[in-house]
Amino acid sequence: MEKIDRELLNKYFEGGCSGAERKEVIKWFTEDKYKPALKYVWAKHFHEVLEQDNIVDNQEIQPILDKIHHRLNIRSYRQSVGFSLKRLVQSVGKIAAVLFLPLLLLAGWYYMKYPPVVQNRMSMAELVVPKGARIHFVLPDSSHGWLNSESTLRYPLAFHGKNRTVFLTGEGYFEVKKHKQKPFIVKTGNMEVEALGTKFDVNAYREDEEMEVTLISGKVRISGEMQRGDTRPLTVLEPGQQAQIRKVDFRFHKTNVQDAEGYVAWKDGKLIFRNDPMDQVVKKLGRWYNVKFLLQERSLKDYRYHATFQYESLDEVLKLIKLTSPVDYRIVKRKKLPDGSFSKKRIILFAKKGINLNSKYVR
Repeated sequence: MEKIDRELLNKYFEGGCSGAERKEVIKWFTEDKYKPALKYVWAKHFHEVLEQDNIVDNQEIQPILDKIHHRLNIRSYRQSVGFSLKRLVQSVGKIAAVLFLPLLLLAGWYYMKYPPVVQNRMSMAELVVPKGARIHFVLPDSSHGWLNSESTLRYPLAFHGKNRTVFLTGEGYFEVKKHKQKPFIVKTGNMEVEALGTKFDVNAYREDEEMEVTLISGKVRISGEMQRGDTRPLTVLEPGQQAQIRKVDFRFHKTNVQDAEGYVAWKDGKLIFRNDPMDQVVKKLGRWYNVKFLLQERSLKDYRYHATFQYESLDEVLKLIKLTSPVDYRIVKRKKLPDGSFSKKRIILFAKKGINLNSKYVR
């Protein structure tokens, strides 16, 4: 197990580290090999401060590290720019309010034990949401938004220049404060969505072949970035319209959707499926509950499923799918890994015995 200097960690949170020492501490939070040592340090801190050995056990430390070590990436976009503990604590606190209490306790404890040190402001901020979580955020111009599971948003701490530009990977919903002289632009890969004052959803996960934009109100303009660097206007959306754009060649399909609000219901804790193909259903469920779904038969990919889930646990969702469709499931036993953690939960979906999905159930 890699070693972590606890005194240096305390010095970092007290704001007394040199530049080299700060880089060393940040490395502990960004490299997997330090995970076991961090688990030990966090547990020891909790036990010493709370003086109750039963408050935190090894299983509770792991998700805390997953959120901090893997997801709250500590990044600086300028050399020699310091890191503000207060900003980390605020970010952890906001995400913890959506995730679970232990992470909030961790942020609160460090905030009280180690007063934040004001240092040079970072030029960019980054929000990173792990699988199974959603967060609400407020941008420097007072625009509001939500980030869905497994998504990242990068934005400047102050909007200067002619545009308000943010960078999205994954899915985000934006309620943009109106400013006619300063358009709001969401960049994702080689495409961008421009708005003046509007409500819209951008779904652009890195592994997906298409980007999806759904407009609730206002108007947005979608453009693609060509190889030579200039942008090519693709289409303009009106309220209640949705565009699906292929990332590779910018071919798009624009439709009027009956329930545009249903596409952004995830920000309110709802998962709504309206005759969605099962491969899309399990993709969303996998991100939502942080599990890996496998479809045993190819015919399951095109099976259409109709349902709304809100507040249900993963076990409840699986039982409801089994009850309301010709689909059954099997949970694969998790394996213990060499570092003491466990493999990701996997669930196999398959057609119930005697059911021919191709002929009877696909609509």
